[in-house]
Amino acid sequence: MAGSREQVKPLTPLSFTNSSSDEHQAIFINDDRLIKSRRRRYVQCCGCATAIVLVIVVTFLIFSFTVYNVKEPRLSLNGVTVLNSTRSNDANMTLIADVSVKNPNVFTFRFGSSTTTLYYNGTGIGEGRTPPGKALGRKTMRLNVTVEIVTEKLMENPSLRSGLIREKALNISSYTKVGGNVKVLNLIKRKVEVSMNCTVVYNKTSGSTHAEACFTSIGF
Repeated sequence: MAGSREQVKPLTPLSFTNSSSDEHQAIFINDDRLIKSRRRRYVQCCGCATAIVLVIVVTFLIFSFTVYNVKEPRLSLNGVTVLNSTRSNDANMTLIADVSVKNPNVFTFRFGSSTTTLYYNGTGIGEGRTPPGKALGRKTMRLNVTVEIVTEKLMENPSLRSGLIREKALNISSYTKVGGNVKVLNLIKRKVEVSMNCTVVYNKTSGSTHAEACFTSIGF
């Protein structure tokens, strides 16, 4: 029997080796990509956090050296000039006070109308005002303040006659107040108020006037 004599060929078994290897390789590649992606995100997060910290530090340094480091302007009385005196027929005595406003800051100091008041033994005897102005960064601006002394108030003071007879001079106190602001980076304003007290001596014999001592006070 020819058919029975033919040998039956066994079926070739299915091979799973290559398929399993490919799956393991694909899983390994996916895991490697996932690790690299996480690492890249971590580096990006660290970079963003570092950039934010640097921005905060730089901003703090800018504020430290600008906004919080605003220096007070300085007032000084350079001299006082008498235009007329009580020995003339004029009712009042006029003084010109030469005042300097020094701005040590990089930014401009803008100030409003300033006031200078004169006192004799605690009694106000005259006042002068100047218009608003500005002192540029690290510059000095000079102001001429015209003060009219009301001689009637001066003569009413009981110690005036004895002071002129004994010392031949008048010790007059001056008070100057200047208020304004320093605008930092054209964004932030720092208010500054400067006041100055001086002792002005008027010599009756020579008619000269000079400032003996001045004290300043600052307010922010």
